[in-house]
Amino acid sequence: MQKYISNIIKINGFIPLDEFIFLALCHAEYGYYAKQNPIKKDFITSPEISNAFGIIIANFIFNKIFAIKNIEEFEKIHLIELGGGSGKLAFDILNFLISLKKINNPKIDKIIQKLNFHSIEISPTLVCVQKNTLKNIPIIKNFWGNISEFSEFLENQNKLIKNKNNLCIFFSNEFFDALPVKQFFFDGYDFFEIIVTEVNNKFIFEKIKFNSEKLHLIQKNKKIKKNDILEIPFFGINILQEIGNIMKNNKSIFLTFDYGFFEEQNISTLQGIFNGSKITNILENVGEMDITHLVNFAIFSDFFQKNNFQVQLQTQKEFLVQNGIKELVIPENQEGILRLIDESQMGELFKALIVNTF
Repeated sequence: MQKYISNIIKINGFIPLDEFIFLALCHAEYGYYAKQNPIKKDFITSPEISNAFGIIIANFIFNKIFAIKNIEEFEKIHLIELGGGSGKLAFDILNFLISLKKINNPKIDKIIQKLNFHSIEISPTLVCVQKNTLKNIPIIKNFWGNISEFSEFLENQNKLIKNKNNLCIFFSNEFFDALPVKQFFFDGYDFFEIIVTEVNNKFIFEKIKFNSEKLHLIQKNKKIKKNDILEIPFFGINILQEIGNIMKNNKSIFLTFDYGFFEEQNISTLQGIFNGSKITNILENVGEMDITHLVNFAIFSDFFQKNNFQVQLQTQKEFLVQNGIKELVIPENQEGILRLIDESQMGELFKALIVNTF
């Protein structure tokens, strides 16, 4: 991976930070996600800690659907997961729906008949893991896509945009933190984009004067001070814009969990995870290390509010407790649930963004 990026730098003089991150993580042959299943190796996610996480999300989603009076009016109900990892979250959500069949409620049967499940995952390794996890779920149709080609997914599913008789539920967990970000340095007068170059066979950060049509995303921040570093998730914003186009034309829910912040930080939050340990220098062990950042929920929330959607921000603890996770506690899962909601562990660090159009 280092040689591949080094050749790009030799041709262009540098590589933008977000492109460096994307290649380090997502290159089809040399990228971190292409070569391995990192779950439980370098990190563990909430669905892997306790199936109560997926059960609560499923309960939230299907309560919203059950509240809709005329389910029969929808042509399809699309359940769309971004970055499904091992498939564990989708497994728990779909199994919850299957368990509801025991109630013998005609509305549940209608939901299952109309349900299409889509998984969008960039890692070929994790796609294989997901297929194995979900192979015995009888009620789903799978679409295995590549998030770098999200527009192609939309073209294949163009009815999601054009047909207002669809119900679309987007959900993700620890997806947006893995997407590339750009960073900008403010010297008190001007903005400089942080890029990656190479000196003596070693990658280093450099700065170049920044000019962009998207400068308004930076200028709107009223609290910028000298030496501030701004992280702007243009890659994530582009995905949200495409999702937003779907949500404008269909009854929709968007639900995402990630570690991040509600208010602007104006510092670098980039970090690597190598062999289970946090690494501050993301320019080392390229292709062998996960690279993440804290998600700027303020930017995401602002995007949806500008589109006049109903938006709610909560900590993970607030969402899970409010939706009944404590009622699921038994001795066998008590430790896992505590980890999910404890304020000193995942309860406060992780946030939930809930958006709906109805």
